[in-house]
Amino acid sequence: MKQSFIETEYGFVKYYYQIKIFTSTMGVTESFTHVEYFKDVDLLKAREDAFERYPKILDEIEKQGKYFLPYASPEDFIYGENACYSVTLSLVEEIEDDRIEIYEIEGESECIIAFGLDYEKFIIKSLD
Repeated sequence: MKQSFIETEYGFVKYYYQIKIFTSTMGVTESFTHVEYFKDVDLLKAREDAFERYPKILDEIEKQGKYFLPYASPEDFIYGENACYSVTLSLVEEIEDDRIEIYEIEGESECIIAFGLDYEKFIIKSLD
């Protein structure tokens, strides 16, 4: 077990995971954002729950067919032929309930994900 909180020189720090879903039809219909949180006293349990849910969300979006379409820039967008979405899984670091840092560990940008995974590894090693 890795506890999901720690007392530091900066104050009480909590760690948990989130999945953020964003869908858009470039203004043809309302954009949609939804965030799911995965919190547990055991950070590894929260991580497991988030990684279990992540592919299910991707499958749900694909099955809808509404957003799982080729991306197009706003000027080239054709409703019904193009859409965009993003689903990211992130480690969240909350310091004293007023400062939040988000480290993406699954999503689109390999560079951002690599940084997030390195930071997550550092945090997990530092928690007891």
